Amino acid sequence: MKRVIGLLAVAATFGALGASLLAAPASAAEVKQFGVGDAFSCALAKTGKVTCWGGEPSYGLENEPTAKFEQLTVGNYHACALKRSGRAVCWGDPSVNATKAPGRWRRLTAGYYGNCGVRPTGKVDCFGYDPYRDGVPGGKFRSVSMGGDFACGLRPSGRVECWGEDEEGQTMAPTGEFKSVTTGAYSACAQKRSGRLSCWGSDEDGLVSQLDRKIAGQTRVGWRNYCALPKGGGSLICGGDFSEPVADPAPGRFIGVSLYAFSDHACALHRDRTLACWGENPYGGTDVPRAFLPTER
Repeated sequence: MKRVIGLLAVAATFGALGASLLAAPASAAEVKQFGVGDAFSCALAKTGKVTCWGGEPSYGLENEPTAKFEQLTVGNYHACALKRSGRAVCWGDPSVNATKAPGRWRRLTAGYYGNCGVRPTGKVDCFGYDPYRDGVPGGKFRSVSMGGDFACGLRPSGRVECWGEDEEGQTMAPTGEFKSVTTGAYSACAQKRSGRLSCWGSDEDGLVSQLDRKIAGQTRVGWRNYCALPKGGGSLICGGDFSEPVADPAPGRFIGVSLYAFSDHACALHRDRTLACWGENPYGGTDVPRAFLPTER
């Protein structure tokens, strides 16, 4: 399963095309949320408008919905956005059966071939790719994060539970009370309120061993790489496979970072809420629209 997903992700990365840029505004738009997928990126402005760039044209990622949204989540070949009402709109590759989001959601997280989300009741539901749906635990959750072929959720108590494929031990979450959990391709990390990380799953290229028990701010893990920020924001620290372009982050001081499980690029949020992206860029995924770039001073 791991090899099949990995080969599909690499093939998709090198099979994507094109990018479309926005016209330059008088001043930069402030980004509320952002995310990266396979060779494409998306941002949600504080105005509620969603913009995507890069990616395979046949997936329709450039056909973003025009409504105003409160939340944005980006998967491998698709993206979803939540309205204030809790209704979700998803777009992208229709063949993965992940673009139909029934009902209302408190939070929604896009993954490789599917999505998982938290309903207003606290229940987790998943749709799309089978491993995400199989074995979803009952009860209430605060949040959910999706990896390559598994997912992890955070209970109101702070306990982490994972489900799906477990070839690398990626569903064997540690015990304890945590404030957040983030998943990569075959590994995951949970963070305590002190900022200390507990990581598990595949340690390919030292991803888990380099992060486990470290103190950090926001942390994101991918396939063979990770990026982390110090508490309170600052310069990015990226590692894992140092031959990968993601390991050489953009310079500057940031308050947020996005790195998807199978992406070969990443994006980070400046303190002025503009974006910087870096990594492999064969199809425009790092070509940040001028609307989201820092204004010249």
